[in-house]
Amino acid sequence: MSKPITSPFGVALWPHLTNPDYKFKSLGLYHVKLKVPKDKAQKDIKIINDVIAQEVHKQHEEDPKKEIKRAPLPYEIEDDNIVFNFKMNAGGINRKTKQSFTQKPVGFDHELNPLDPNVNIWSDSILRVTYNPYGYNVASTGIGCTLRMKSFQVKHLVQGGTQGDLTSGFSKVEGTSETVQEITP
Repeated sequence: MSKPITSPFGVALWPHLTNPDYKFKSLGLYHVKLKVPKDKAQKDIKIINDVIAQEVHKQHEEDPKKEIKRAPLPYEIEDDNIVFNFKMNAGGINRKTKQSFTQKPVGFDHELNPLDPNVNIWSDSILRVTYNPYGYNVASTGIGCTLRMKSFQVKHLVQGGTQGDLTSGFSKVEGTSETVQEITP
């Protein structure tokens, strides 16, 4: 496998970097969508397109007459931004050794110190990701590329809070407190 690629800094959307997301994968999935300005995303888009082109070339060599089916891209265009989708399986079975494994992306702060594994990273954090682009050709989805996350660096950390944060959006107002007596039949 080649040396991991480092994305530009972007805004994290719905990150699951501290704890895996179990909603669609029973073994868990670490993931983050990273919103990057279009002009800073061009290098990564080219890398992704090159990986997909290699898979298309392999398919043409195997069967030149077979119709090429394309899988969804690992990024979306949103106005002047590109939103990349980085993923890492939290666990699985090694195909060669048949042994189960677990893994987690390694996080660093802006000074390259390891992040506390219990820190909660929320949306709007500014970060960048190291990843390996991996091309695939699957009959059900087609030819595509996935961005396998390895590690991440946080430039600006936005953390979640506790139940006390539920008061945000409110301000103190005048009012009264009454005790309501329960009426029994």
